[in-house]
Amino acid sequence: MDTGSPSRLSADDAATIRDEVERLADRRPRRDPQFPGCLLAFLGMVVLTLTPALGSWVDIPRGGARALFILAVASLFGGAVVALFGGSLEVRAARRDSEAAVGPIRAHGEGQGDRQEAVRAAVRLLSSAVVAPGPGATFTYRPAEMARRLGPGGLALVRAVEEYRLANDARIGPVFTTTGEGFPE
Repeated sequence: MDTGSPSRLSADDAATIRDEVERLADRRPRRDPQFPGCLLAFLGMVVLTLTPALGSWVDIPRGGARALFILAVASLFGGAVVALFGGSLEVRAARRDSEAAVGPIRAHGEGQGDRQEAVRAAVRLLSSAVVAPGPGATFTYRPAEMARRLGPGGLALVRAVEEYRLANDARIGPVFTTTGEGFPE
C-alpha cells in the first residue's frame, strides 16, 4: 500500500473507496419532510377554501364545522412550518457528516492517523458536499474554506479520491477539482 504521497491511490485505497460508497448507498436514506409538509398545508388550504361552499350544499353541524375549521387551520400552519424548516434536517445531518470527516483527513495530511480511515472520511466528505432536500441543491460547506481547513496534504488526498470517484462513479459531481481558476465560493 502506498502511504507516501496522499495524492496517489493504491489498490487498497480504491477498494476502500468502493466499500465506503457502497456502505453509504446502503444507508437508509434520510426522509425529507418538506414534501409531506407542502401536501398538508395544501390540504388545509383546500379545506378552508371549500368548506363555506360545501356548507351551503350540505348541512354541517355547528360542532363539525368548528372541528373542521380547527383541523384545517392546524393542517395549513403545521404543514407550512414542516415544509419551510423540514429540509434543514437533511442539510444539518450532511453538515455533521462533513464536519466529522475533516479530522481524519487533516490528520493523515499532516502525517498522522490511519490512511484507510482518511480515505473513508474523504468519501463521506465528498458524498455530503451537496444535498438536495427539495427542488434545489445546497452545498453543505464552501469548498474553498474546506480546502483551507483540510490543509495541503488532506486536500491532495480528497482530490485523488474525488478524481477516482468522478472516473468510476456517476453519483457525484466535482467539488474540489475545478477546470477554472479556483473553487466556487
